[in-house]
Amino acid sequence: MVTAFILTGLMYISLVALIHYKNLEKDLPILAFKTLTSLFFIAIAAVSGSCAGFGTYAILMMLGFVFGAIGDVLILDKQNTPRFISAISSFLIGHIFFAAAFCFLFGFHWLDIILVAAILAIAVYVYKIQKFNLGKYLIPVAGYALVITVMLVKSLSSIYSLYSLAAKLAIFVGAAMFFASDVILVFLVFKKFSKKWSAINLILYYTGQALLALSLLAI
Repeated sequence: MVTAFILTGLMYISLVALIHYKNLEKDLPILAFKTLTSLFFIAIAAVSGSCAGFGTYAILMMLGFVFGAIGDVLILDKQNTPRFISAISSFLIGHIFFAAAFCFLFGFHWLDIILVAAILAIAVYVYKIQKFNLGKYLIPVAGYALVITVMLVKSLSSIYSLYSLAAKLAIFVGAAMFFASDVILVFLVFKKFSKKWSAINLILYYTGQALLALSLLAI
């Protein structure tokens, strides 16, 4: 357990370096520290899973983390369309594994469908009033939005579960931060937000991943 928290601390040190070089727009250090920081949340999950015993939930989550890390590296080149689509696809697959892990723990209920539909309706409304122009990325982004919304809604089910408060907070807060980081990312990519939002996006994303990884300790 202690090792998992030490790795979390090291992840944040790497994250600080990543944000620093992101502000300087130094491509090679960005690639190096983005990869390293992502490897840390995989390591946190691996250690957490080994402490609790690798069950179905841990295996599904580990697969999600691996695909997330692949997406992290691929998404660095947004001008390369095939690579960017591959990044979105990798994140999408990762979220499918996360959603499957949450469904394994909490099941799937008719209320989930209503919540997913409501969140997507809000997303469509924002899309229209902000006049987004996703162009060739419309279908991939729409598919991704659907999957991550399902993941978020299923994480909400943890609140009503019999698991510990630590597990509930790690799952729901982690998923919510992941979701928020993706919302910001859409604005960064397609609306050209200021650099400060890039740092906020990274902090939300990696904190969300770390919390989800640490949830393996409590399940």
